[in-house]
Formats: sequence, C-alpha cells, structure tokens
Amino acid sequence: MCRSRTWHRARPCVRRKRGLEVDDEAIRLLRSIDRRLALMSIREEREVQGRLNEEVLRTDARKAMFNAIDGRRSSPEIARALGVSERAVQMFVKELSEEGLVRPVARTGRGNLVEKDDIGIAEWQLRRAREEAL
Repeated sequence: MCRSRTWHRARPCVRRKRGLEVDDEAIRLLRSIDRRLALMSIREEREVQGRLNEEVLRTDARKAMFNAIDGRRSSPEIARALGVSERAVQMFVKELSEEGLVRPVARTGRGNLVEKDDIGIAEWQLRRAREEAL
C-alpha cells in the first residue's frame, strides 16, 4: 500500500510505466495466475506429447521430422537434413496438416512452408480426449 502525501489512509500503490497505470495488487495476482498456469500446462504438455508420440510420432524418423518443422525450412531441406526421402516428409506434413497439427506460413516455388500450430495441437488433443470418452 502507498501513502499519499495529502491523505493519511493507505491506498493501493499505482505507478506509471510507459503511460500505463500499474497496480501492485494486480501485478501480484497476474504473477500468481501465470505460475499456476505454467504448472498446469507442464502436466498437460506431457499428456499431449505422450499422445502425439503414441498416435502420430510413432518412429524416430517421424519425431525428427516433427521437430524439424519450424516454418523456415521446406520439405526438401528437412529431408536432406534428416536423411529421409522428400516424399516421406511431404506425406508426413500432409498427415499433420489434415490433423490440424501444422499450418502453412508461406508458399514457395516447391510448396508450402509449415509450422507447428499450438492451438491446432490443443484442439487435436481435445478431440482425442472426447473420442476416448465416448
């Protein structure tokens, strides 16, 4: 709590930061929420990764291809880097795209560049969980 020079009772401390008013209590609350979300997301991220490994990334080559997808490298570049066929990368990317796990970010002369879609991965996990519950 801050004390005003003109008031004797305590009031929330409000500071100006780049034109925004920042309330200490609000900052403490946001930090607490952020910590709790981080803890929850660690557990859920492990669950998603486990499900991805079981259902989509079944081989070391598929795991390597998935990890190589970054939105900057094309299928031929990924294939050369990993020592797999370009067709294998293309088929894998198509499968990931159909599942909503990747999204296109650019179009090149030889196809689309894709990156992992975090929202798509979360939606995929939710669909799988619903299907499992039925």
